[in-house]
Amino acid sequence: MTRRCGMPADSLELLLDTICNTFGGIIFIALLVVVLLMISGEREGFRKSPEDMAEAIADRNQLENLQRLKARLESNLEKQTKIASTLTRSDLPRTLASYQQELARNSELEAEIPGLQKQIQQDAEVEQKLSRKMKELQPQLAAMELQATDLGQSLVDQRAAQRKTLRMPVLKSPGAKQEILVILQFNRIYFWHRYSPSGIREGLNTSDFLILSESEDGVVTSPNPIAGISVDSTSESRQRMIRSLKRFLPSEYYLAVVARPDSYGSFQHFREVVVESGFEYRLIPATSEDRYVDRGGKEGFVQ
Repeated sequence: MTRRCGMPADSLELLLDTICNTFGGIIFIALLVVVLLMISGEREGFRKSPEDMAEAIADRNQLENLQRLKARLESNLEKQTKIASTLTRSDLPRTLASYQQELARNSELEAEIPGLQKQIQQDAEVEQKLSRKMKELQPQLAAMELQATDLGQSLVDQRAAQRKTLRMPVLKSPGAKQEILVILQFNRIYFWHRYSPSGIREGLNTSDFLILSESEDGVVTSPNPIAGISVDSTSESRQRMIRSLKRFLPSEYYLAVVARPDSYGSFQHFREVVVESGFEYRLIPATSEDRYVDRGGKEGFVQ
């Protein structure tokens, strides 16, 4: 309220003026509060809309993704820093040289690939040619196999026709019979011991055997290739073998025949004379390396 000019001011006017001004201020403040509340309510409603909520969630997810990416990048940076710290300046040239060598080797291998492919193609062509050739040769192979079978059967038949059955006497326990050792080697027979005309043994037969060495263990001998009695199918050889056995009685002696590999074929001639003379015998097949030692007695040798 304004005061008229020229009028004296009293306490009542002053009081009314103060009250009016205060009430107007209160009204102004109330209106201001209402307006502010309305503006604030609109902003709150706008922020709580679904579109804003979705955008906020998207922003939050993006923020989390960025934080994870940051953590991963920091981890990678830390690893790379560790790797870089392990490499010294002296290692770098060697590593670079090794890398360059590997690159050169890869280039060489790549250059060899066309040649290898060509070689593989050629091998495949050769294999195809061989396969065709094998198919062409299959009839010939079958015929050759049949021919080989026929030849094998023919050989078996020939061996069967040439086979001879030898009737060898079975030597039982010699009992009181004395043993006569005969060596069959070089297609000759050698009596290991020397015998008297009456059949008494008189020691080593140095006429048929060569003394190679002597020691406390015994005497090492070998048959003399030009001594002994030749064994073959001639009548002269047969007569000499018969005469060599006549000094022994079949009832008192039997023959132990040591046959060496070089004279297996001659044994049948000697066997015929032994059987016809009525002697029993014991065949001892031996290799060229087998050695026999005279120990004395009736059976005076061991292998």
